[in-house]
Amino acid sequence: MYDLAILGEKDAIMGFKALGLKIYDWSGIEEQEESNIKRIFLDIYNAEHKIIFITEKYFMLIENILAEREQQVFPVVIPIPNPEGSQGIGLKRLREYVIKAVGADIFAEKE
Repeated sequence: MYDLAILGEKDAIMGFKALGLKIYDWSGIEEQEESNIKRIFLDIYNAEHKIIFITEKYFMLIENILAEREQQVFPVVIPIPNPEGSQGIGLKRLREYVIKAVGADIFAEKE
């Protein structure tokens, strides 16, 4: 069993294999039906990973699935930037996790 997994485009995730992450190449998955994407993601989600990294492009496809499971502690799903650059989704999600854990927005800009 892998504690860490990563989902995304092949060119964005292959380097993580050397770090011991289980990789899932999702290149082209957005062309599949939503129900199929949900089934594939839930198979990965239920595979006993502790942390799942996912590129922002694909995070947007499964965000509603995560909303249904937000009370679960594991796995933690963390969006990471696409190869083309960040859309800010990962930082927004990290901020939500920190507020939930700490009870304050430590990322807030001071006035």
